[in-house]
Amino acid sequence: ARRHSLWSLTAGERLRYGAAVGAMAIGTLFLLAEPLVIKRAIDALGEGRASLWGTLIPAALGVVGLHSLHGLFTYLRARWAAEASEGIVRGLRRHLYSHLERLPAAYHDQADTGDLVQRCSSDVETVRIFMAGQVVEIVRVSLMFGVAVPYMLWQDLRMSGLSLTLLPLIVLFAILFFRRVRSLFKQVDEA
Repeated sequence: ARRHSLWSLTAGERLRYGAAVGAMAIGTLFLLAEPLVIKRAIDALGEGRASLWGTLIPAALGVVGLHSLHGLFTYLRARWAAEASEGIVRGLRRHLYSHLERLPAAYHDQADTGDLVQRCSSDVETVRIFMAGQVVEIVRVSLMFGVAVPYMLWQDLRMSGLSLTLLPLIVLFAILFFRRVRSLFKQVDEA
């Protein structure tokens, strides 16, 4: 039987995934711009070069506008990622059905029906969930880390270093957690 890689399954849907990643990147930039608006407003008020209402109203409108744009691009990201994952899963289901249909009857006599149903329903749904949410989320976290950390370091090296000292501990606990959860999910799946 010919095996398909995750990359080959995305054929025909890569443009939608690219659009989803692009929308997510733009939305993330709007989200990262919010502290800059607040910082400018606070700095202007602290230095006494702006009035309270002349600074707070535009800053509040800026924050609302940035959140609105972030929400719009988050919606577009979710929609395009969901459409792409549905297209991928549709192709995967067709491939599975075609493969099962070509197998000899003797195979179906010996095969565990529950295992076949599991592969064609639950496992395919797991692929869909991964493709709809996790792929784009991995890119989002990478982008946040790649943009936010250099910006933090540029703003204040000492405070950034202090806040990043917890990162190895967080990664360690995440690895331990996912190892534990993976074994539990495997037990549930086999049951």
